[in-house]
Amino acid sequence: MEKKNAWNHIRNEAPLWLFTLLATYIITALMLLLLAFLVYQFHLGEKVVDIAIIAVYIAVNFLAGFFMGKKKKVKKYLVGLGVGVLYFAVLVIVSLICNHGFQDFAGNFFTTLAICAGAGTIGGMVS
Repeated sequence: MEKKNAWNHIRNEAPLWLFTLLATYIITALMLLLLAFLVYQFHLGEKVVDIAIIAVYIAVNFLAGFFMGKKKKVKKYLVGLGVGVLYFAVLVIVSLICNHGFQDFAGNFFTTLAICAGAGTIGGMVS
């Protein structure tokens, strides 16, 4: 009986989580396109671009945590943490597929995880 309820709960929750992740990646893509345009127009340096990418991670995960916290209304910080970690997990999977390994991602692995998880958690707590 409990197993059936758990599967029903997962089935009911999955669309909200998938919608949130899809929305975060669409927003990320739009923000990175804007950043690419700014780099092209103003010839921004590598340090500025790195900071802007971190700002994109923070903003998107904060918004995702905030949105999920508003929707769930219970244990909002855990929901924000969950959405931040899921965002990071998809980021890692796509990076592994595109780069065929961790070579470009390994140096910033834990920093990026902390940024995504932390921003999602704060977004959930603020909601």
